[in-house]
This record gives sequence, C-alpha cells and structure tokens, in this order.
Amino acid sequence: MDECLREAFIAAQSWQGRCAPNPSVGAVVVRAGVMISVGFHQGPGTAHAEVMALQLAGEHAIGATLYVTLEPCCHWGRTPPCTDRIIQSGIIAVYYGFEDPNPKVSGQGVRALKAAGIVCEYLESPEITAFYRAYAHWTRSGRPWVTAKLAMSLDGAIAGVEGTPLALTSEASNRATHHARRQCDAIVTTVQTILRDDPQLNARCQDEVIAKPVYVLDRTLHCPVTARIYQTAQSVTLCCGEGSTTEAARTHMRGRCVALPEKASHLNMEKILDFWGQEGLHHVWAEVGARTLIDWLRNRYIQACKIYVVPRWVGAKYPLIWEALDPGTCGYQVSWSTDVCPDGVLLLTACDLVSG
Repeated sequence: MDECLREAFIAAQSWQGRCAPNPSVGAVVVRAGVMISVGFHQGPGTAHAEVMALQLAGEHAIGATLYVTLEPCCHWGRTPPCTDRIIQSGIIAVYYGFEDPNPKVSGQGVRALKAAGIVCEYLESPEITAFYRAYAHWTRSGRPWVTAKLAMSLDGAIAGVEGTPLALTSEASNRATHHARRQCDAIVTTVQTILRDDPQLNARCQDEVIAKPVYVLDRTLHCPVTARIYQTAQSVTLCCGEGSTTEAARTHMRGRCVALPEKASHLNMEKILDFWGQEGLHHVWAEVGARTLIDWLRNRYIQACKIYVVPRWVGAKYPLIWEALDPGTCGYQVSWSTDVCPDGVLLLTACDLVSG
C-alpha cells in the first residue's frame, strides 16, 4: 500500500465502529513529501475526514495532495459535499483507496474533481477493500454484514456439565474478541445468553472501554432488568415478537423494545436483518449459542463466523457445530488460524463473498 494512503487508513481505523450509518474514513494532506495534517470522520453530523484534514492544513493545502481511504462524496447530506471543499482548498491531486458504492457517489465524486482540473486516481489496496467490505454489503443489500463468534471445546461443548458457565478461551482469544467488538457497529446476542452468562458486551481494550449498542433477540421479553448490559452498553434494543408480546409489556421493559414479525414460533430472521439494515448498521458482531449459530449457518443469515476452538475436552453433550461445517454443503469456505494460540480459530466466510 502507498505509504501516504496507509496513514489515511490508520486514521480511518481509529474511529471504526463508531461512525454508523456513515462509513469510517481517514484522510491526510501531503505537500512536498511531508504530511501536513490528518483527518478522520467521527460520525453523522461531524466533519468528514477530508474536511477535517483540510481545515487542519489551512493554507498549506494549496498545491498539496490529498490521500483518502474512500472516494470523496459529492452530495448534500448532514454536511456539504466534500468535493466542493476539496476544489476550494487548492488541492491539486487526490488519491483514494475505494470507490464509494453509494449510488449518490459511485464515481461521481471522481468526475467532479477531474472536471475541476484536479488529478484524481484510485490506488488499489486489498486491505482497504476488506475494510469497506461490510459497508459495501450494506449499501448493496440493505442488510449488515454479520460476523458471529463462538467458543467451544474440542468435543463441541460451549459450557460445562448441565449448562454451567465455563471460561474456555485464552487471554489472546479474549483480546481478539474485544478488538472485534470495538470494530463493529453493534453487538447482537440472545436472551438465552443474557440469562446464562450475564455478559457486559462492551469492548474492553488496553487503552479504553467502549460501550456499544447491543441488540438482544428476546421474542417473549424475558431479559431481566438487572442484566449487566444496561450498565455497560451504549444502548439496549430488545427485538421481541409481534404476536408474543403486548404493547403494555413492551412499555414496561427497560431499554427500547422493537416488535418484529415471527415465523414458526421464532423471530423472523429475515425481518431482523432488514431492521438492522434500516438502523444503519454496516457490521454486526454476534455472540450467540451453538443452536442459534447452526441455524444461522444453515440458512445463510450470516456472512462470516469465528469459532475459537479451545484445546480441552469437556465431556458435555451440546449441539456439535462440526455437523454444520461440511465444506461441501455448508456454503462457507472454512479455514484454520493459529493467530491466538493456544486456541485455534475456525474462520468461515460465505463462499459467494470470498472473492469480493
């Protein structure tokens, strides 16, 4: 990757997971080989990365080059078009790492800059392409990219005998999980997980603790008001069933209750995905049980999955996730990683998305 574009990419990563429904973007202004300023987007209504970088550069932007991770926007939203600000700044060249799939942009930003006499070129970067994979998926499908996570023993157990909570993963796996939580737009779980584990579901990283929006699949509204997520989450949304709950019951629950259609005595996952997309969520991180995960894999509701496999033999009998992972029938590409030793990680990616 071009070194200047890499600096813009680092800036974009710094605020990843906190910009929805906007994408996370980074930008740098470079003049005579010297980086003048760095900008990154901090969410709806705030300055876009390009504008922040140009504001910080001031007059030094005249005759300089702008590197930005995403094609500059050319339409009015909560803020003016970035292309107008770039043209006014005196920037002579723009290099970007990903064409914005938003129909309101999608090449039009590039054309606007070229029409103003500014050099504007795409710099290929597999890392930036992967970075915007969830945003592109959401833009094209109207649904978030869902990555599910599960930890289990070698014999497929996710808890101890009789369902007792069991700390399975290593510190390395725990750090990786919190990093992934930090990068996502929201965390999803089920009421069964809340009742069994009472998790905090925030991102506890080395330098800070980040509260995330949490969505709980709770068809009949059994989430206890004492659950820890009410203290640790940025917000809590209970996704309940239209036919299984009353308006009065929903009114008395803690947090926001959203009634969604049901199908065969279960929440309709298709409608839930649509709802999450309408919420502006690009990337959802899901921590659910084995039965739910198997159902999601078999119905192709999710795009990716990380299964932390702990080198232990528990002896408890739980749904064996292995049964759902036949590469010939599951519809997911399965690979193995040892990045978080001593645990191993099974990585699943939907086959039709592996190349894109």
